[in-house]
Amino acid sequence: MGYYATLEYEIIGDTKINLDKKEELENLFSLENPDSLDDVEGFGNVKLIVNGDKLENIELEEYYAKFYDDEIFIQNLKDVIISGGVRLLFTGEDGAKWGFLITPGKVSELCIIAVTAEQYEKIKDYLD
Repeated sequence: MGYYATLEYEIIGDTKINLDKKEELENLFSLENPDSLDDVEGFGNVKLIVNGDKLENIELEEYYAKFYDDEIFIQNLKDVIISGGVRLLFTGEDGAKWGFLITPGKVSELCIIAVTAEQYEKIKDYLD
């Protein structure tokens, strides 16, 4: 059957992308392209929606899917972003949560924690 997850994302600030690499990424994940990856699943036919070179949206056919290709997608996305970043957050069908912060040339795994508003106020100055 497989493991389903829900994807949420946040484009951080004024994120700009390399338009040539955008096209390469979209072709790599195109389900119609015979040269695309064999293991494309949740990010199949992904489209990076831009205004000029500013990233405005990440368009998927479905945001509840089997994202077995998440690592492949983020490793390619880090090379497309030239400024700013994107936060991807996944919630598995069993409630498990994981995520990544993707910035130019870098992927950082996110630690998902829940804190109260009071706890957050105490620690927010220590967060980047």
